[in-house]
Amino acid sequence: MAGGLPVITTSNAGALDLIVHGQNGLIVLILDADALAEAMTRLAEDPEELHRMRLQAFDAARRWQWRDFRVALVEALEANLHG
Repeated sequence: MAGGLPVITTSNAGALDLIVHGQNGLIVLILDADALAEAMTRLAEDPEELHRMRLQAFDAARRWQWRDFRVALVEALEANLHG
């Protein structure tokens, strides 16, 4: 995303906090090679959609830095430890 590429991922990859399907990336079903191929083809064949998603991917990457991930991870771990 920081390189301006929309992410194609699954809901199992832990990226749902950052990826919004159809805005800054695409979410496909896990282990579905056809869905992955369709997502890649969709972006390859629609340069306008790819450009729009690129801009939103840049924006999401700018707003979500590694320090944000670290803070969120620590908060999640502490919440699980304390109840």
